[in-house]
Amino acid sequence: MRTSIYIKVATLLIITTVIGCKDQKQGMSQSAPKYYATENEAIDKAKSDLLSIIRTSKGLSLGVDEKALQEAKPGAAVKQSNIDFEKLLTADSSSSFEGIKKGEMATIFPLVAGDRVVTVVELNKDEKGWSIAGLAGKSIANDLNTIKTVVGPDAEISVYDIPNLQVKVFGVKKDGAEIFYTDYGGQFSLRQGVNASQLMPVLAKAAQEFQRLYGDELKKQRLVK
Repeated sequence: MRTSIYIKVATLLIITTVIGCKDQKQGMSQSAPKYYATENEAIDKAKSDLLSIIRTSKGLSLGVDEKALQEAKPGAAVKQSNIDFEKLLTADSSSSFEGIKKGEMATIFPLVAGDRVVTVVELNKDEKGWSIAGLAGKSIANDLNTIKTVVGPDAEISVYDIPNLQVKVFGVKKDGAEIFYTDYGGQFSLRQGVNASQLMPVLAKAAQEFQRLYGDELKKQRLVK
């Protein structure tokens, strides 16, 4: 499983408090997200916060180039959804990712310099406006860069997050159909798209194996909660 440093909003609040808040106790108590009227305002704030973190916390390696980040502009939004694990258990070659979707997650906004995704910002949106959900998703940025070299910089990309398996599947709309990219299990490649009919049985089998091994334990944990 690949690992990377990824700043969620709770961590961001702590870091930015240490950087810029004179009254630390007062700043730390402000755990509610701050809202912005537009996505661009939220992205600009997220970018500014990340630049501050990079400049101030030299020992924290985020894999983000400061100069490239300064020059980066927001790219096309990447919608992110989570998959219903229970539905995945019974999926087959006729199933679609749209059909087993559970709900929408934070929207990914790539920050692009030239033709490269420098990093990504994740934003939530509700009736109050836009809020920052996460920063510095280096793994996602790398995956997007790899896929864009194959499908082009302007392709419409979506992400499907599969719980328990720790898998992200990238969907690319092309000629009215959706082609999927993932490097799951070494069986697939981010450089070679496949149809849902090829990918779904493999993920369903993995989900069934996960359920066989850990299903009872997960059920006990839910009952305890």
